[in-house]
Amino acid sequence: MSIAPKIIKLNSQTAGPFNQNQNIVDFEIPAGMVVSLRDSYLAFNCVVSTVEKGDNLTAANGEGVYPVNLEWTTAPKLKVPNISLIRDASISCERRGQIENIRHLDQLKTNLGYYSESIVAQAGNKYLDMNPFREDTDASAQKASIFRELIKEGDAPSRNLTIAPIQISLADMFDFCKTDEFDTSKAGRTTIRTRLNIDKLSAVQTVNPTIAMDANGLKMDGTITANSTSDTLTTSASYKSLEQSPFHVGQRIIVDGTQAGTFTPVSIRIAAIAWNNDGAAHDGKITLTTVGDWATAANTAAGDITAIKVEFVATGDGNSPGVSFVINYAELILKEVSNPQGYDEINFNTFGTEQTNGNALTAYRNIFTIEPEATNVLVLFPDSTTELLSKIGADDCSYNLRLNNEDLTDNREVIWGTPLDKDRVNIGLTNMGVKPRNLQQNGGDTSTISGNRYDDTTLDTRIIAAPLRITTQQKLLQLSADDTDGIGAITMFRELPRVFSY
Repeated sequence: MSIAPKIIKLNSQTAGPFNQNQNIVDFEIPAGMVVSLRDSYLAFNCVVSTVEKGDNLTAANGEGVYPVNLEWTTAPKLKVPNISLIRDASISCERRGQIENIRHLDQLKTNLGYYSESIVAQAGNKYLDMNPFREDTDASAQKASIFRELIKEGDAPSRNLTIAPIQISLADMFDFCKTDEFDTSKAGRTTIRTRLNIDKLSAVQTVNPTIAMDANGLKMDGTITANSTSDTLTTSASYKSLEQSPFHVGQRIIVDGTQAGTFTPVSIRIAAIAWNNDGAAHDGKITLTTVGDWATAANTAAGDITAIKVEFVATGDGNSPGVSFVINYAELILKEVSNPQGYDEINFNTFGTEQTNGNALTAYRNIFTIEPEATNVLVLFPDSTTELLSKIGADDCSYNLRLNNEDLTDNREVIWGTPLDKDRVNIGLTNMGVKPRNLQQNGGDTSTISGNRYDDTTLDTRIIAAPLRITTQQKLLQLSADDTDGIGAITMFRELPRVFSY
């Protein structure tokens, strides 16, 4: 009879809340247990808060629930994975010392992910993403968020989630952690240390302000006769599904219209939503019930209210909420192995990191000393804006690699973006055990739908990946890179095979 595995939650050794000044978070796996590191993960528990501004907040209205997400501060549109939260990471154990120590894990894993994660996988993992792609059917770009529970129908209130974990798999961080059995009774107490990029992430409201200009989408049916009250609004447009609806319960809206020349817009919250999909005359239309009367609440002018429309409280309109986030605490979630097999050793690969700078040279040449056992090399060019996305400026930029004075690119200059470049990247990544499933060579734009997701050339990625032969002595790798805009920062990762023995 098999015993069901136990899931164990352990608080971090360093107490929160965490910020840009307190960004080191340590976790500890105690001695005396066997765990599946492959099925274990870190959870950084966040809260994204909003504070309403202007005259929106009143005792009668209450505070609205706003769709929010996190974004990379210096590149708001760039799709960044959860692992970009971690800049550096290491894992060590009491009896064997350091196992892996990777500087700029964020650059390494983010850029590899742009090539290895398929569009289908991106969609499947959206429910875990702190920075998801916009859904094609989500007209307001508001639905996908781990920080909010938005109710699109009925009268149950939408919620600001007070515990929203940013989950990062240990196996995504360390190749060593792809093992399904790690015995700390043999290895001793094991420590994971992370340095966070909290200063590079910002919380933002995600409502799409351009939808407010769509008269077909937000125009409301009907006319309110003079001196009448109303707490309902029905859309002129029909919606095939609630996913297309830009409304949620608790949302703050601004009702506008025309009344004897001037109608004073009314800021009010949605209390309930009904989707009229019963096949009647209002098939597909949405009826909003507000928390109180909107028709006469701020209007005394005589005359019917016509041309009624709804707009959203969106960033930049003077009434937008202030948005902030904090990581209150962090946890290590472990899966304990109930019937261990008793491994003697773990084979894995790790990465050594070397950083330098091209000093804006248009023709960069350098020789790097590489470990004898290194099997692959990955060269990134983190741009000065994001310090994350690997890119080169000019369209005609090219590169060449030589190992111990032997050409690795068949005596040809490789021009980025050409079939030859994609072939070299494919060979290099495949040799690293990374299956290329996305050769768009673009980080992706979270502000647009899938058909235009990779159109923004400012988000293009450029990497160099190449296999290396194992040698008996240190080897010399010559890198040549030409770019009329000049070569900036360079981060070189060398893949190194390792064996962990108890």
